[in-house]
Amino acid sequence: MKFFSAKKQNRRRRTTLKPGAALLRNIPRLLPRPRMPRGRKAVLASILFAAGLLALVPVTRACLNGDLLTVSRLEVTGNHHWPADVLLKKAGLEVGQRAFEIPFRAARKNLLHLPGVESASVRYLPGGRLRVSVRESDVVAMRNTAHGWRGLTPTGDWMPLSSRSPEDVPVLEGGALAPRVERSAASWLAGVRARHPDLFAGFSQLSPRGNGEADVYWRDGRVRLRVDCMANGDGSLAYLGELLRREQGNWAGGATVDLRVEGYAYVR
Repeated sequence: MKFFSAKKQNRRRRTTLKPGAALLRNIPRLLPRPRMPRGRKAVLASILFAAGLLALVPVTRACLNGDLLTVSRLEVTGNHHWPADVLLKKAGLEVGQRAFEIPFRAARKNLLHLPGVESASVRYLPGGRLRVSVRESDVVAMRNTAHGWRGLTPTGDWMPLSSRSPEDVPVLEGGALAPRVERSAASWLAGVRARHPDLFAGFSQLSPRGNGEADVYWRDGRVRLRVDCMANGDGSLAYLGELLRREQGNWAGGATVDLRVEGYAYVR
């Protein structure tokens, strides 16, 4: 015999979800479940996590006290003539600065404004070291001033010379020369040094005469060259080397070799 209950059975009706809602509901099921470490792996992971937390304590304390990422030592490399203290002062760098306080871009820009500095870089190194690297240009002439010897760069700028790095370059005579005259002399000397280094090694003194002309005195004092610094004069200089080897012994002391005309050398 079967008995049937008269009670209504409370059954949950299925709710129809929209496609977007159904996709969002099933996302957790689609994602891969991470496998948590068990046994020895769980113990090892716990030890490493605790060690990491303990290591953060001194690091956080060092950051708060300013001991971490703080400049403790300044280094200057590549400078032969510019003093290190002058470069650091111009760059605005000092011990005690934090890494986020170092003006990297402004320091490099200020260093490049110095005469004779062709390139510059500022880098923070591990251990609190801040390194300033510069590259100075070559010197083509020099002059003695009240503040010491100064070197003339190929661009016509004057930079200080250090006694620790002597330069074997001619002396530029004339203390009140116009910047245009200094630039033309510097450009001419740089060209001779690049194309005729053997002749440049014999130059002892360069004296501007005006209108771009100058007298160049030889080291032994037996020859004086009259040149035009505004012109190239490469052909005359190339001929001068052969002329000096063949006929210099027959010239009188203090002879003048006129090289102002391209391709010719007149001996007086």
